[in-house]
Amino acid sequence: MNNDYRCNFIFVLCISALVSGCVGDLIWNNDERYMYRGALDSGLPEIYNTYQFNFLRTYRVTHQWPREADFCGAYRKHPTLGVQDGKSGEFFNVSEIYEDGGKTWQGSSIGKPPADFDYAVRSIKRMYPEYAVETDRAGNRYKTDKVIGMKEKEVGRGSICNYVWSGLDQALMLEIFKQSQEDYIRSFETRPGIVVKEKVGQNEWWSKRTPYNPATKALGSELWVTKLGNSDYILIITWAHGERSENRPEINAKFQAALRHLLESVRIESLK
Repeated sequence: MNNDYRCNFIFVLCISALVSGCVGDLIWNNDERYMYRGALDSGLPEIYNTYQFNFLRTYRVTHQWPREADFCGAYRKHPTLGVQDGKSGEFFNVSEIYEDGGKTWQGSSIGKPPADFDYAVRSIKRMYPEYAVETDRAGNRYKTDKVIGMKEKEVGRGSICNYVWSGLDQALMLEIFKQSQEDYIRSFETRPGIVVKEKVGQNEWWSKRTPYNPATKALGSELWVTKLGNSDYILIITWAHGERSENRPEINAKFQAALRHLLESVRIESLK
């Protein structure tokens, strides 16, 4: 598992669990510039890159992502020369995503073999050993090399785009899953929150909104999901926010506006 994917996977676990501390633990090398008073004065996020790709040889999907948070590492992509002007961001041509032989693949525009895209969009389970835990004389618990069983873990469903502003306890994530929208919405029932259906931009979205919990310090979040055409894939955009931003409502307002922009940017058009 490469470093980019490992970061994506940990991020997904944090958002899915909605536990405290995850945002603060995920510190990218350049996050220090967001950890001082007045960081929002720099206007983040305001400039957005655009990503466009053919999907299942049936649709053209377009969406944006903050240029400041350009971490769409799952894509094979190439910028369009001459499009960036410093204010509107770059336009990225993303290699097509398609199915073949019961798997999901991403092609290449430069002659490389297709890349396995299952890790990003499908649930993949692997069995890993569990090791015995013992206690030393000082009372410290430690993991031994004695295998006591096997445990199933999810190693698929890595995010397509994500970024964490750790100093502000803010995070954004975009995912594409091979899963029916109905099944995904049923998972909303496992946690408290408000479920709403709303048209934003060109698409119908279902959302699950959960406020920050000061007692448990569980992250507040908004999860938005829409169908990718008539396919059995869905696109999900998540915004999560933690304790630091609760005392500064202008931070949440800034990122909520960014979330709205991302939702409005999604276009799903037929190729025919």
